[in-house]
This record gives sequence, C-alpha cells and structure tokens, in this order.
Amino acid sequence: MLSLRRLFVAAGVVVAIGVSPKVEATPILDTTFALDGVTFADGGEATGKLIIEQGKATGATLLSADVTTTAGSRFGGAHYLTGSIFVFLGGSVNAWVVELDVSNQLSTFILNIPVYPNPISTTAPTGIVATTAYPGEVFRVTPSCPCDWRVLTSGRIVPLETIDVTPPPPPPTNIPEPPTLILLGAGLAGWAALRCRRQAA
Repeated sequence: MLSLRRLFVAAGVVVAIGVSPKVEATPILDTTFALDGVTFADGGEATGKLIIEQGKATGATLLSADVTTTAGSRFGGAHYLTGSIFVFLGGSVNAWVVELDVSNQLSTFILNIPVYPNPISTTAPTGIVATTAYPGEVFRVTPSCPCDWRVLTSGRIVPLETIDVTPPPPPPTNIPEPPTLILLGAGLAGWAALRCRRQAA
C-alpha cells in the first residue's frame, strides 16, 4: 500500500508537470537591409542591399549581397555580390563587420562595413562606424599587400523587410495535456486526504 506521504508527493509532481511552462525557441530572422548615405572620405559612395540572418547560436550570417561602390579620388568602384560577416572586438567598438569581396586574376577589392551595435536591429536604422582596423574599401594585389584604401565616413543600414524563418517545433509526443495532469494530481491529493480522514476516525 502507498503511504500518505508518497501519495502527496506524487500529486505534487503531477501538478508541477501539468503547469510547467513551454520553452520558446529563439526566433531566426532574415532581414533585408539597404545601404543609406554610405560615403567614403575620397567622395565615393556605396549603395545596395544585404540580407542578414540572425538568431542562431552562431550569430549573424550574410545570406546575400548586392553592393556597388562608385569612383572617388583614390580609386574606382566595384560591384560586390559575395562575402561574410563576423564580430569585430576592438577598443570600445563591438560591431558586426560585413566583409564583401570581388576578385580577378590581378587584384582583390574588399569592402568592410562595420555596423554597431551588436546585434543588428531589425526594426530601426543602424549606424556604420569608422575603424582603422577595417578601412572601408581596400585594393589588394596580394592578400598581404593592402596597396590602397579609403575609409568610410558616414552612413547606415536600414531594414526594409524581415522574414521569420524559425523552424517549426517538433511534433508533440503522446504526453497528457496540462489540464489532464492537473486533474490527475488533484485526484491523487483528494484520495490521500480521504485516507487520512478515515485513518483519523
């Protein structure tokens, strides 16, 4: 026979299971950003769009890019379609750096867009910060030779559209619903109380 103490403990466990909250998954969001007012010190500009995914444990991911820079006093522009994004920690700056590149047989152009703060807002414009560690646009003949560069002086990225791509939750298993568990727990508690009364009589 079950003791009264065990019955009350079982009832409490069942009720606790029945009212335990569900764990919500972190939303995964794909946001399309437009470059707005992005200018270089030499008078050139950068325009275009980026699609950035946020919400995964790995941080942000650059899904696609279509950015064009115009010529300035230092060198001509380029068209960027591929790249990556990573976190830059330096001094007081904790920013995401969107690094785009376009290569040919002789040279490589790299466009760095440091965006602060981290994470990137999907509802409001985010400013671009200047950092000497990652100058705005770099021209390289070899990976170890930054032959020329120009820095970003102003600009921001503006969210245009955000899509929730969070995977659906797994199918539920055959576990009793919370109301059923609560009723079962209440029944066990009532049965224990009734036995207690009978024993007292």
